[in-house]
Amino acid sequence: MDKPTEPRPAKVPATRRTTQAGDARARWAWAEPAVWTERMLAALERGVRGGKWFSLIDKVFARPTLAAAFDRVKANAGAPGVDHVTVGRYGSDLDANLDRLSRSLRDGTFRPQAVRRAWIPKPGGRERRPLGIPTVRDRVVQTALRMALEPIFERDFAEHSYGFRPKRGAKDALRRVDGLVRAGYTWVVDADIRSYLEAASYCTPVHARPSKRVDSLSITLMRKPLRRPQRTWAASSSPRFTRCNTVWRLTPRRRVASSMGM
Repeated sequence: MDKPTEPRPAKVPATRRTTQAGDARARWAWAEPAVWTERMLAALERGVRGGKWFSLIDKVFARPTLAAAFDRVKANAGAPGVDHVTVGRYGSDLDANLDRLSRSLRDGTFRPQAVRRAWIPKPGGRERRPLGIPTVRDRVVQTALRMALEPIFERDFAEHSYGFRPKRGAKDALRRVDGLVRAGYTWVVDADIRSYLEAASYCTPVHARPSKRVDSLSITLMRKPLRRPQRTWAASSSPRFTRCNTVWRLTPRRRVASSMGM
């Protein structure tokens, strides 16, 4: 019996031209409107000259972007970082805080703070998973960066990739698997490499080449949190610092530095 053939996963269309301004907005509805105008979305679908985006950093430090980023951070309601500033406390003087943050990003004086290390239990065992908690201020910057950069990299991912992508999740992957099973595919390969993203696989991007997709200022700002120390409390009164490691993850057409939350 002939084996069913599966076509290669289709990529997000990169050259399709927008016929109406609303078409691009509908296809990229998850993109933050404070950053991505309809004109920018149309350029995203057409492709930009030289394949590189410039002047993204001004989108990051724009007040509407930072305000939208804070709204997302507030919605997550995370714990405070090493400065013990909660989301509520940061938001109580939001205008002044965002003004200071915008100025520091604009003039290049922004420096991320250390990341607070916490340990959370792993389900079904005694092991614990390391968790990194940045300060609220740094989470706002990280969110603003993500809002500016994510659509640029998102367009290159395969259609059938589901992990950590906007408007996609595990249930979408399960529906895809169910469809393949019903189409006649009966083999399932499940691979889980133990400790794959722990210290043994970490590397420092000393000789790494910057991405050709975005301007160097945005890349520099994206890497800054990865080079900050992490603060761990060995006891209630004796904090110690260790190096914040960096992981390089291979994506379809480039390597993107990503912190593993440490």
